[in-house]
Amino acid sequence: MRYQLLCGFDRTVTNHFDVIGVPLFLSTASRSLRLSFTYLSIDRHL
Repeated sequence: MRYQLLCGFDRTVTNHFDVIGVPLFLSTASRSLRLSFTYLSIDRHL
């Protein structure tokens, strides 16, 4: 019973994540990459 509940909850979370989390994750990843690149270029210039 508990396993079925967890599976249903997991499926709901993954479906929700597909709609909202993927664009959010992509924007966060691109932002962090951009930040790290700017920090690297600043370190190189100093």
